[in-house]
Amino acid sequence: MNQQTFQQEARRRRLINRSAAQHRQLFFEAIHGNTLRQSAGQVRRASRSPQRPAEIESPAITLAVQSGIVLGMVGMLVLFRAPLTAALLSLIG
Repeated sequence: MNQQTFQQEARRRRLINRSAAQHRQLFFEAIHGNTLRQSAGQVRRASRSPQRPAEIESPAITLAVQSGIVLGMVGMLVLFRAPLTAALLSLIG
């Protein structure tokens, strides 16, 4: 391999390595730039789609949703207690 070919190959390898390093740097900057540490009530930016509105994380909202789900399940049990009791008794006896 002559000197000119060797230099061209070395230049090509440097360009490829530089391109890969720049790609990694841009990738990690994009990841760290689009995420924020979440705390109670903090607005979180959407990481994938900028068109989506920001989500608000709040313990009060979470508790309200969980309570609504539990109350809905209890309501269904109360509403359908006769058929559910009959089904349970038929399984047992």
